[in-house]
Amino acid sequence: MAPGARRLLQIAAALLCFAPNPSQADEIDCLDDVCIEVERTESGAAFFAVNQLEAPTSLLLDFPVLENMTSSATLPVKAVVLPRARKLLVEIRANDPAESFRWRWNWSWTTGVLGARHDASVRYWIPWAPNLRFEVGHAVGGTFTHLGKWRFAFDFWMPAGTPLRAARDGTVVRVVEDFSRGGTEERFKKRANLIFILHADGTIARYLHLQRGGANDEAGDRVAA
Repeated sequence: MAPGARRLLQIAAALLCFAPNPSQADEIDCLDDVCIEVERTESGAAFFAVNQLEAPTSLLLDFPVLENMTSSATLPVKAVVLPRARKLLVEIRANDPAESFRWRWNWSWTTGVLGARHDASVRYWIPWAPNLRFEVGHAVGGTFTHLGKWRFAFDFWMPAGTPLRAARDGTVVRVVEDFSRGGTEERFKKRANLIFILHADGTIARYLHLQRGGANDEAGDRVAA
């Protein structure tokens, strides 16, 4: 991408060093920019989510093993964590600390608010200059990669370096622009240059397959269509 009338972004250095509160965690597990922190006690543990993004995240925490223990919340725990926030998800405690107890947990997260409803009155613009035309390379319901949560995605064939614009007003919440190679192999699955833009209705537009070092703005910036 190159600079254009509507700017797109570059990852903020502050995002890399963000720490909402000094952590007392005994265990930390991070998946990219979201982490689970575990603070252990003599008879259990407290689980916190730490969201280092500029966007809300939806998180699922479950305990496939929970023996002689009680959870303070219904399992699995489903929670929305606000941008740059730390949130208590659940506490687990031994029913009888004098007896043996144990737990095992797993978790996952996604950007945005699960269940956010699209504002049907909003119209999207094609995300490039209106005088340009490009061929659709992969459309809705494709049988190759546009499956599951990606089933409504569109790919367009265009020359590398073509300036892109926001298709709708919003706030930039995530930028990755570090990768120079890509492909369909498993090793490239998490090595994608991308820009996420949060809309007023809680939905998020995801712009992918972008050029390395091509972003002009930072997470937290407002962009207009």
